[in-house]
Amino acid sequence: MAIMPLFFKKDDEYYLNELVLQELDKNEDYRTFFMDVIESGLLKSQDYPEIFTLGQKYSRRDVIKLMNFAKDENPQNVGGYKIDKETNSCPIFITYHKSDDINESIKYEDELVNESLLYWFSKNKRKMTSPDVQSIVQSSKNDLRLELFVKKNDAEGGDFYYLGPLSYVEDSAEQIERSEGSVVSMLLRLQEPIKADLFHYLTSK
Repeated sequence: MAIMPLFFKKDDEYYLNELVLQELDKNEDYRTFFMDVIESGLLKSQDYPEIFTLGQKYSRRDVIKLMNFAKDENPQNVGGYKIDKETNSCPIFITYHKSDDINESIKYEDELVNESLLYWFSKNKRKMTSPDVQSIVQSSKNDLRLELFVKKNDAEGGDFYYLGPLSYVEDSAEQIERSEGSVVSMLLRLQEPIKADLFHYLTSK
């Protein structure tokens, strides 16, 4: 049996479905509980105005949902980063200390240069002209939202620390030829510096 959504979108406006409207009209208890949930959510959003909290941990699935990806994206398909055209956003996931037995083609040398600067690599078999690379390089012009999530190593499981929004450092992109295929390296700057204790934790072996 298909599950009916609580609301639907039409002409950039949202509407409650008919069953919800009927219950709100005839069921006082339902209406009371419904409004309580809405009011609680609004109050909570005042305490947490941003979607993500710096230093908190999120799974890929959490990030995809919170960034409101248009499709029900499989987290395993996201990999190191994923540009969602509908929301014009791109979460970047980094495992800082990679396993020794990882395939060389995906063994990127991403590095936090300091608390504010990331030396970052695109996916394998990318060139300066690749669409995803160009979207990131042009992010200041196309308003692509870049968000950084990092975990120390795979022993930490599937959750990543949220380190904040990123911006591309102009003219820093460079195409690098490798035996496994070309990649593009670049510098990305964090909007806010990483707290010193978290920075040292992530970067130390």
